[in-house]
Amino acid sequence: MSLEADSQPRTGELIYLLHPEYWGQGLATRMSWTVVERLFRERLLDRIVAGADAPNQASVAVMSRLGMKYLRARYPLGPGVEYVLQHDDPKPTPLPDLLSWHVRHRAAQHGAGSHTEPRASAFCRNQYLNY
Repeated sequence: MSLEADSQPRTGELIYLLHPEYWGQGLATRMSWTVVERLFRERLLDRIVAGADAPNQASVAVMSRLGMKYLRARYPLGPGVEYVLQHDDPKPTPLPDLLSWHVRHRAAQHGAGSHTEPRASAFCRNQYLNY
């Protein structure tokens, strides 16, 4: 996951990428929510944009769960969409602790104690935000 500087002042682009083994477990939503919440709480940015290619409905769903709104049909890699979230936009209620659910779920699958809790990192303005 990374947050890249955008051409507009105090704007960043949220980018997330997960290995397919971790798709559908709520990790992209939880990591993105954590980064967005911190950036807005600490007033590091005023606006965050994110995009997805046209067939990637899972990424569109992540952006919607974050409270992002459709901005335009544009994506650097071809047909796609771009969404935006402003600091003052209404935010969704806090998300359930999906990361904790994932840890419990994996421990149950592989036996208690055999799974190390996953970490998520996001790059923002030349510093790493580790969770």
